[in-house]
Amino acid sequence: MIVQHQDIKGLLQIVQTDMRKLQSVIINHQRSILMIVQHQDIKVKLMVQQLKGVTLNFFKRYEQALECYNKSLELNSNDSQTFREKGVTLHYLNRYVEALECYNKSLEINPNDFNTYTNKGVTLSLLNRDFEALECYNISLEINNNDFITYRNKGASLHLLNRYEEAIECYNQSIEINPNDHNTYREQGITLHYLNRFVQALECYNKSLQIYSNDFIKHREQCVHVLKRYVEALECYNQSQDPNDSYTYFYKGMTLKNLKKYTEAIECYSKSFKININLHQAKIHLNNLLEYI
Repeated sequence: MIVQHQDIKGLLQIVQTDMRKLQSVIINHQRSILMIVQHQDIKVKLMVQQLKGVTLNFFKRYEQALECYNKSLELNSNDSQTFREKGVTLHYLNRYVEALECYNKSLEINPNDFNTYTNKGVTLSLLNRDFEALECYNISLEINNNDFITYRNKGASLHLLNRYEEAIECYNQSIEINPNDHNTYREQGITLHYLNRFVQALECYNKSLQIYSNDFIKHREQCVHVLKRYVEALECYNQSQDPNDSYTYFYKGMTLKNLKKYTEAIECYSKSFKININLHQAKIHLNNLLEYI
């Protein structure tokens, strides 16, 4: 079969048209691939800045962490996690109002993040806005009712609102989820102490110390003292991890006085008042004891 010139020309035109179409498809694919790569590159950079910020927070280098979150928001101003973590950093810097602004922005983007509601509640509590803090904890628990930290924080807010029995219920729910959190036992002990349920409070403090032996034990010391178990109280004071706490020396002085160890009691009262000149009780007890002996 002989192919005529016109047929060849037609075929070439078809091939050229197909080549142009193929070239256009390849270019479009290249653009798409480039856009995907650029998008992935932004996501990677975003993740790097976030992780860097979290790490710097851990080492208490808050200003540097803040810079990382700001860079992260330059890459994506619509990332709820970055706003949340920036809020945490601002909280650590005692910039509570700015922290709340970040939490609010985070929740505008993602209203179902229970962690943000919990963090916002903590900041509100420090601003003495306990009713608002409680609302945040309630919303957080509606989203996730299996978070022991939120139950513990809710308990603390209820305590500050003098709703002690409700606070104890929250602490029990927190312990049910995580029975190894020493903070919850300590907070529950403080609430029980306020209710004058000293034996139960002491049990909570002891559980807290079993889990974390370096936990602050001033409340346990006071509780043992109230129960008039003075020898045991004295052991608690001697184990205290805070040598600069004026109240530890004050209560130790009271315990030593009850054990009729007056010289040592005088030393404790003196140390207490030296550390905190506004603790007038220490000065009064010291003067009374000096007159007595």
